[in-house]
Amino acid sequence: MRGDIWRVFLGISETKTRTNFDYKGNVAELGERLNKCGLTESTCDANIRRISALLDGQYLPLSEEDIKWLRNARQIMLDIGRTFPTHRLYIGETKEKISLLRVLMMYAKFNTSVGYCQGMAYIAALLLMHMTNEEDVFWSILTIFDSEKYLARFYDRKLSRMQTCGGIFSLLLKDRQTKLAQHLVAYTHCMYILSILQKRAGVRYL
Repeated sequence: MRGDIWRVFLGISETKTRTNFDYKGNVAELGERLNKCGLTESTCDANIRRISALLDGQYLPLSEEDIKWLRNARQIMLDIGRTFPTHRLYIGETKEKISLLRVLMMYAKFNTSVGYCQGMAYIAALLLMHMTNEEDVFWSILTIFDSEKYLARFYDRKLSRMQTCGGIFSLLLKDRQTKLAQHLVAYTHCMYILSILQKRAGVRYL
């Protein structure tokens, strides 16, 4: 039920009609590309080690595009292992983990200017808990991450919108809870703001 509500609320049908992206076709290409590199649709340590070896120049000559793709793949695989690690759907090498890998790799392919940013995996994983259709999850995160109405520029290379919100939050905290603000800055060097915003971003809209 919740997944159906999100699907309608986000308007993913409209997003599909505006976007010329063949999800299933690109997933098939992903499988072929992984196979060509000696990788599988898995987040296992063996895959991560092989990607690191490939990036170090072993096995195959790599183009700039290959390097960018492999870096995204490695970061996604590493983050999936840290995403809801105690949730039953993400313990071990589950089909949900494989779906999460495909969804995030497809988003990185679709939005090449952003690629993949840490924190995206949590939102996609949460959607996969409630949506039975993997492709619907892809269209949902595309809508969430690319729409100004939701989280556009929260997840980009500079975390630009998150930095702006962090600055506003710091000023409000300093004004209303001066001692707490001083304590947090003294012990965390302001990084607590980004941590709070990354967690709240997903909760607020989901």
